[in-house]
Amino acid sequence: MDQITPPRQRRPELEQAFAHLAGLAASADLTGVSDPLLQFVAVIRALMPRYGDVGAAPALDDVKVVPVDAGGVSAEWVVAPEADLARRLVYIHGAGGSVAVLTTIEPSRARWPDSPARPF
Repeated sequence: MDQITPPRQRRPELEQAFAHLAGLAASADLTGVSDPLLQFVAVIRALMPRYGDVGAAPALDDVKVVPVDAGGVSAEWVVAPEADLARRLVYIHGAGGSVAVLTTIEPSRARWPDSPARPF
């Protein structure tokens, strides 16, 4: 005899995150954009600046962002408090030029040292 399994309930914080993203996607201005790929890019661009706005934003006052030139390529050192300056993590962000700017990903980069995956 087959049993029907009821659908699993999502955790409330996931429901909050999905609702937040759906609201951001609905706010994308698609006026005059008929190409589905360009519509997708427009929606992603609408999402990116506020993607992580669910819940309280971390304070970044204690994080230093130092612009540097890496052999002719603009780059940054992101240094969290009490960082071990003898260790580095190189992060190369792919495809960000089409949908994001540095300010949209800065909070996540700044908190990598707090990650449970430490040390890098």
